[in-house]
Amino acid sequence: MPWVVVQDVEDASVTLAWEAVAGAQAYEVQLAEEAGGDWTVVSDKLQSTMVRKKNLVPGTAYLARVRVAGGDFSDPLGFTTLPAGGGQRMEAPTVQLADGEGITVAWKEAAGAEAYEVQWRSESMGEWQGASSTLK
Repeated sequence: MPWVVVQDVEDASVTLAWEAVAGAQAYEVQLAEEAGGDWTVVSDKLQSTMVRKKNLVPGTAYLARVRVAGGDFSDPLGFTTLPAGGGQRMEAPTVQLADGEGITVAWKEAAGAEAYEVQWRSESMGEWQGASSTLK
């Protein structure tokens, strides 16, 4: 079963991506509101490993899951759409140094930000891990 990640999120849309599964003919993607909503099918005939879902509710927490058609679903991935109007978005961080023992990333300061949260994951693990949530 593939793992799913959020590639981009806006106030009313999300772009999801997942690892390809050898031999897969199609993928099914489902979304549900985290507050007890029913799972709804975004598509059950996707041949790519990426999908963009529009017309979501701003500032709402959702769950997403993916499966090879007829297979088991991935673990649900939670995400929250930005507030109406898009909220404040940061530029993507850049890698300053990467070696066998660690990685250093940098980013432009976001106006009004009180703290930053940094997360990481390896390509072989679908789960994001918190590196720090108290950076200032």
